Amino acid sequence: VLYVPVYVQGHWILKAIYAAVYVTFYGYNEITRVLCLLAVNVLMLILQVYVQPCSIRAINVMRTASFTSATWAALSSALYLYFTEGQDAACESFGFLLLIMLSGFVMVFGGSFLYYKATVRTIEHEVDHTFLELERQAQTGDVQPRVMEPFIAMTMEVEHNIQMLEECKLTVPQLIWLVDYPNVRIQYQSLWALANLAQHEECRHQIFVARNRDEGECGVEVLYRLFT
Repeated sequence: VLYVPVYVQGHWILKAIYAAVYVTFYGYNEITRVLCLLAVNVLMLILQVYVQPCSIRAINVMRTASFTSATWAALSSALYLYFTEGQDAACESFGFLLLIMLSGFVMVFGGSFLYYKATVRTIEHEVDHTFLELERQAQTGDVQPRVMEPFIAMTMEVEHNIQMLEECKLTVPQLIWLVDYPNVRIQYQSLWALANLAQHEECRHQIFVARNRDEGECGVEVLYRLFT
């Protein structure tokens, strides 16, 4: 599972702020504490949605659902404290608060699951989309550094998924060509994908003998030229 380093740094900074607020205001001012924790949860949710830090789409959907649920819980708690402050019936309404929170969790995770199932794409589509998106970005002159990460995540699973192996094998000539791509980040990711595929004997042989898409050097010639 791959995460963007900048996201990890921001996430742990927010976690540290969350822990500091929780401890500092514990038992002192509950409304202030909950409102501050709500703000931190909102920032975590925004960071997750904006960066989409994982190269595996299902994990991004799950994490977004988790942070949304945490934000919902914090918001429910803030409203509970605000409307029951100084009331003797606060304990009686605590059960209602739990019901509201659990209902929100079911709705968020249920909706996220249905969204993922409705938008899930086949392995062939995911592979084709990666290279088509790379070509589109190359034509515009603005190649994103994470464009190949979903494909790299798939190359890590070829040992356990025959269909994924067959689809990834078809991309070997394209990967060999991308090893000489002007963008250093794309070169690095292409070699990373080839290294993952080379762990499988069938793919390893194909990497050595396959020619790139321009019918130039074969794979072993390209690798020999780059690393000698």
